[in-house]
Amino acid sequence: MSATELSRIEIGAIEGRARNLRGRQHELRSLFDHLTTHLDEFVQAIRTEESCLLHEAQVAAAAMLLDLRKHYDRLDLKTELTTEYKSKKGQSCPERRVATRIVYIVPDTAFLSFSVFSALCAAIEAGSCCVVELPTTAQKSAQLVRRAVTEALDKDAFAVISTRAPAEFLARCLVVDQLGRLGDTGDFLHRAVSVPTARAVAFVDRTADPNLAAKEVVASRLAFGGRSHCAVDQVFVNEFVADSFLDAIACELFNYEQARQSGKESVEKKSLLHRFGRIEQFSELQDAEHGVNKGTCKSIWRGQMGLAVEVVDRSNHLLKRKIRAPLIAIHRVTSLDDAIDLCAQEQEIFGPIYVFAKGPEANYLSKFIESRAAFFNHIPAQLLTGPAFPVGYPVQLDLRYTREMFERPSPEFIPGERFHPISRTIFYGESPVGAKMLAALSKPLKPTGRAPAGAWGFFDQGVILGAVVYLLPMAVASVAGAAYMGVLGYQKFVF
Repeated sequence: MSATELSRIEIGAIEGRARNLRGRQHELRSLFDHLTTHLDEFVQAIRTEESCLLHEAQVAAAAMLLDLRKHYDRLDLKTELTTEYKSKKGQSCPERRVATRIVYIVPDTAFLSFSVFSALCAAIEAGSCCVVELPTTAQKSAQLVRRAVTEALDKDAFAVISTRAPAEFLARCLVVDQLGRLGDTGDFLHRAVSVPTARAVAFVDRTADPNLAAKEVVASRLAFGGRSHCAVDQVFVNEFVADSFLDAIACELFNYEQARQSGKESVEKKSLLHRFGRIEQFSELQDAEHGVNKGTCKSIWRGQMGLAVEVVDRSNHLLKRKIRAPLIAIHRVTSLDDAIDLCAQEQEIFGPIYVFAKGPEANYLSKFIESRAAFFNHIPAQLLTGPAFPVGYPVQLDLRYTREMFERPSPEFIPGERFHPISRTIFYGESPVGAKMLAALSKPLKPTGRAPAGAWGFFDQGVILGAVVYLLPMAVASVAGAAYMGVLGYQKFVF
């Protein structure tokens, strides 16, 4: 069955069934209508599978719809026609791009519906046919996603398959690998790969507001079932504000737990207790408890909502691993350079880093710690749902995937001042063109703006300015005083 579907998609891609702009708008509108019709089912599925609260599931579902709306709003007929018909009007179009024929999506299992539709809607906007790999399971979100694709979208351009497509088919696809597990094992036309194992680290400098940092860190770690790839894994806090920050963390966890346990819905209480009540469900929590017993960690807070520890031994692997549990691991550093050196030992590029500090200190940390993106004095809510950002593309908060990721440059050029026909540049017989080009291009490069050798530098100017401001008045005063005393002496002895 999947072979038949793949053949149908390939034929649709060759025919360009997904290229027409009006058709793309129709597909997005049809998908939007289907999702809004079954929105309550999506919310309930997210709430159950991610073990999150009702309003968190609603936010995750809203993020899915927001992503679709933005892709729809970016489709503009006037812009498309202007680009398409430039060459017909005798104009070059160096910015022209064309969509990859087929996009193959391997979705993340966390927030499955958002993971699929964030990539699928971008592919629709670009004008690509799309295949979603979705194994047959009892997962409710998988069933809802499968039904949405098959019922709302063109069957000759979009399909869902339950098993991995053949290698020869993948070789003709742009593969969206949200799990980051395909590696270099396959031959793909191109890949947009995420690295969900990349760590997200927070830095709290002595210039930071420890209360704000604690609020953001706790919310990122515990919201949305604690399954976000971009939730804080470790916190490195300057020792001068460490005590204040640890107190704020304990206070935030206490308030968070009190607020959740005072909720009216017993189903939500049960869900929270099931999620966070059993330490043995999470290896990270077991390691933290073991560290507390061994003296390599200090317990800051322990409750049904999670665990916060201060790691005092830098060899503890809690400082070096991805955290998938309701655990906040905190470590003290002595300075900005100490934090940089500690991160440099890992020899890895972090995912997002969250820097809580004033401008100069935040800039310094961001400059010397390699990361996918740096966020100052906040943790964006948009990061906490869906797959990790694809590697090799600019991180954008408004969209997880953009149409440009699924397009390739295909410029069109018309002869003009910048683009010369070869027959007018190089031809048989003698020609002055080469000599003129050499003469014109051998002219000196424009100056750099740097002062010539021997010119006064910054420090030289400072010394001279200091002499003018401080020494010259003293010299003038000394000369004037000597002259005055000389006149007085002369008058005294002569008269």
